[in-house]
Amino acid sequence: MNNLPRTALAMHVSIVSVTGEIYRGDASFAALPSRSGELGILPRHAPMLSMLRPGNVRVHEQSGLVQLIYITGGLAEIRPDEIAILADVAFRTEASERQAAQDAIAVAQKAMREGLPIDDIARAHALLQAELVLLAPEFNRRRRRPG
Repeated sequence: MNNLPRTALAMHVSIVSVTGEIYRGDASFAALPSRSGELGILPRHAPMLSMLRPGNVRVHEQSGLVQLIYITGGLAEIRPDEIAILADVAFRTEASERQAAQDAIAVAQKAMREGLPIDDIARAHALLQAELVLLAPEFNRRRRRPG
């Protein structure tokens, strides 16, 4: 458990990837891209584990701000007062959902146009994921604000 103060209507959310901690804070609601569909999590949610698919995690902070964190997949541990997300790759962004959708459409269009076999499609998907990994540090450097 962490030592951050929390009201009964808040939960702690932490998102980490292989590169380190991406987000930590308290939230009144979080939406996660699970493999079986989007999960909406409120404080006091029943404990569960969920595999996550690529997409945006939306964290609704108590201040009213919504943080978008793009993940390429991972695992979420949900407890009544805490959500811990272990992501393969994760980075903060505002336009990531649109970019991810555009990339997925481009791969699908190429597969349909060229009639690629399924393992070529899987390879293209893996390359796309690798590109996201390579772009994440550059993206984060450009978005850093003087503090």
